[in-house]
Amino acid sequence: MYCIDSILRNGETIHYINCERDASIVILLHGFPDNGFGWDHQIESLKEDFHVVVPFMPGTLNGNIVRDERLTSHELKLDVLDIISRIRKTNSHKIYILGHDLGCFLGNSLVTELNNEVNGLIHINGLGLEQFVDRKMSFTQWAKSSYVLLFQFSLIRRLVKETFFKFILKKAYTKSIVPEADSILKNDRRVLSTIAIYKHLFRTAVKLVGKKVTKISIPTLLIWGKDDAFLNIPSVREVERFYDRGSIRILDGGHWLTRSHPVQINRIIRKTLGLWEERL
Repeated sequence: MYCIDSILRNGETIHYINCERDASIVILLHGFPDNGFGWDHQIESLKEDFHVVVPFMPGTLNGNIVRDERLTSHELKLDVLDIISRIRKTNSHKIYILGHDLGCFLGNSLVTELNNEVNGLIHINGLGLEQFVDRKMSFTQWAKSSYVLLFQFSLIRRLVKETFFKFILKKAYTKSIVPEADSILKNDRRVLSTIAIYKHLFRTAVKLVGKKVTKISIPTLLIWGKDDAFLNIPSVREVERFYDRGSIRILDGGHWLTRSHPVQINRIIRKTLGLWEERL
């Protein structure tokens, strides 16, 4: 069991796993439908050498009702920034951000906000929002992401959360090639608490159409399961368009590589972080 800490921001409680250590900080950002415990394999791999911090998106730990306004990119970013300000004891501690799925949208937003304070970024089967918007003319991407449009309707979101949650969760995890015995299959409706995030991301995405690309300048690694059912594999050209120092690793597996291939993923993460620690 992990230590779960909490802070209060604007009257709202923010929960996060906090494996405290006098070392560089690794922030793990989960996606949808998931919660902080979805990173358990990576927490176990990293906690002896890094200060590992895993925020829970609102409602995903305790199932509390979440106001839609709490799920804007701005509010979620402020949550993590507040956590960082509380846990970072000294500026000498480096910060690395790892995201999966929707956690990658948040990761890019944090890198932009923190400027040079983040020392490395890893995306696992996830994109920055600008990168996703750049795929607006991709029929295959829209075919895979059709649920994004469905989730714009409040009735659909309510049915998913309250009526069909077992079916939706099983479908998502099965399509992601998650092992049959994996603990993630025990997740319940609480991990669907953040479904309204799709509404806010879509509205923000529309505003980004036609805007100049903001490239991420820090070292960035994209890790991708070649059989991802939800997102197309980024090309090298696409990576170069959005990341000055980006690279990509394509592996066997689906959308939840962190669950289906934990040993391989952990080895890549540890090797990458080790190289960044040496160089920075």
